[in-house]
Amino acid sequence: MVAETKTKKPTFTFAAAACLILLLVEAVKLAAFCAAAPAVRASDAGGYWMLGDQVAQADIWMARNPVAYRTPGYPWMIGLLKVLCGRHGWFVVVALQYCAVWLTSVLTAWWTMRLTGRPWMAVLSLGICVISAARPSHASTIMTETFFTLFFTATLVSMSLLGEQISLRRSFLTGLLWGFSWLLRPVAATLAPAWFVAYWLLHPAKINSSSRERFISAFVTVGVLSVMLGPWMIRNQLLFQRPSLTVFLGRELWLTTFGPGQPTPPSLPETEASRRLQEMVLKGGGVPAWNNQWTVTNRLTEAGLSDVEADELMKSVSQEAISRNLLRTLARFIWRSIDFWRSVYSYSMAFFEGLPEFDQLADNGDLSWGNQRCQTFRDAWLKNAWEGRLLGIEMMSTLALVGLGGLWLSPRTWKLAAVLTAAILGTSFLTAVVEYPSYRYRMILEPLMIVCVVAGWDVIVEVIRRGRRSLIQEVSST
Repeated sequence: MVAETKTKKPTFTFAAAACLILLLVEAVKLAAFCAAAPAVRASDAGGYWMLGDQVAQADIWMARNPVAYRTPGYPWMIGLLKVLCGRHGWFVVVALQYCAVWLTSVLTAWWTMRLTGRPWMAVLSLGICVISAARPSHASTIMTETFFTLFFTATLVSMSLLGEQISLRRSFLTGLLWGFSWLLRPVAATLAPAWFVAYWLLHPAKINSSSRERFISAFVTVGVLSVMLGPWMIRNQLLFQRPSLTVFLGRELWLTTFGPGQPTPPSLPETEASRRLQEMVLKGGGVPAWNNQWTVTNRLTEAGLSDVEADELMKSVSQEAISRNLLRTLARFIWRSIDFWRSVYSYSMAFFEGLPEFDQLADNGDLSWGNQRCQTFRDAWLKNAWEGRLLGIEMMSTLALVGLGGLWLSPRTWKLAAVLTAAILGTSFLTAVVEYPSYRYRMILEPLMIVCVVAGWDVIVEVIRRGRRSLIQEVSST
């Protein structure tokens, strides 16, 4: 036993040292990225920044020029940092986003080590995080992706712990992390199937014996979510007569129905709602880009509709087109479901290249910054990212999905596999239904994909070497 201890101790020490070195390398890389010039505040980034301005001016509920398609978490954070940091607020937001990328790497490595019980698997996870070039690509941009990825991953870690053992503390933590995720982006709703699997399906033997404790724990999670999300839903009820977190479905359906993709989109239906929409849009002059949901939205609001009324009209027309083209709609959904796993990274889309004029819309004297050497390093890194190549993305997606299947083979990891499968299917399905796939929508799953690649393939190798029966016997004896 003493000899065994002496042989294992250096292994852990070397692995810990390797983890610290990789974390330092990741921190230096991210610090260099942060020191480079930030992305322009264009498109969605400019909109978020202006909402943050409203919050900083004490309009906490963003009732001045209200919109119903945003959740409040990110504008609240921007507004708070603008109040606390003044003209340096822009830099502080970006710096915190790079810190969130680093923390996500730490969480990914810890999760992998906890699953495998092998410190060197954490080293491998960190190695993938370091060379995964595009993971920090949106941290220079005023967008929700970076913070959402951190909270999305943390929520899933908490749900996987619930899958192992239910407790009030874990239920509270799950509700808290999930609530933060939801306040950042409504796509956090895709974690509902994962929570259901973790909470109800993985503990069938306990339903009768401890149903009271289980329902109390479930009530804790739901209660925390209600406290965190309820005020914004009340705000939307008061302003838009919609007791929901966001009102955005119409614009999303418009994009998936009439936007880019294969097969080609249908034409606008010949219905009363469609004729009304076209008449109001054409009042703005010229022929608009009908496949751009924001062009149509802006034309409708300029014609006098509120944000919610425009969304509802777009939803009605989209649903009418869908009902008349069911086979085409199904084919487009299948194509988007495949494209979700083949979406490559684009530097120009992450940094809004070619749209500098939007930056002036949100320019309130905030201090910009930039280090030429750091910018050269960052741009060279990101513009040559392997995630920008279709073959690299397809290989990573294939390795991750096969690794997910590997997690199902071990009695030690199958519960995690159930939670991850529900989360991945929920996210990819909802994205294919209401959004045209792009890299930034799939990047929130990358920490999960890294866990699947490392931990899942570790199981596959063990099954090949020893057989699945030996894994079952090993778990049974412990």
